[in-house]
Amino acid sequence: MPGEMPIEDRVRIQDLLMRYVWANDSANLEGVAGVFTPDGIVRPSTGERIPVRRWATETFAHPGRRGRQHWAQLMSIEPTAEGAMARSYWKVLQWRAVADTKAIHAMGYYEDVCVKFDGQWRIKEKRIYRCNDETPLPW
Repeated sequence: MPGEMPIEDRVRIQDLLMRYVWANDSANLEGVAGVFTPDGIVRPSTGERIPVRRWATETFAHPGRRGRQHWAQLMSIEPTAEGAMARSYWKVLQWRAVADTKAIHAMGYYEDVCVKFDGQWRIKEKRIYRCNDETPLPW
């Protein structure tokens, strides 16, 4: 069983996860890829395991993304034998100026498998779970 994680590592992981959110909302492919290990994958709610560059390219190509913001709230970071498991709640908000509408498009939680790569914390796998009133939750 891994020991307690130093606060410096916790802060670096939190910063890593926020850099991911900013790069995602900015449609910055290199920024998203840069927070992952070279073999990093994203596992959306479909369960498919998608290489991060392919996932980001396909995600950024979706119409209607402009003006969306991912809001993430880190809930826990637990040390693991490999590195750390971070769990966060997330929601996607958007304000459409022409219609002056504001909406929550989706919400759920992330599980991020984080590891040290070349001395820096990186995401090895991002698991994306969507939640609604019919979603079976793990807790």
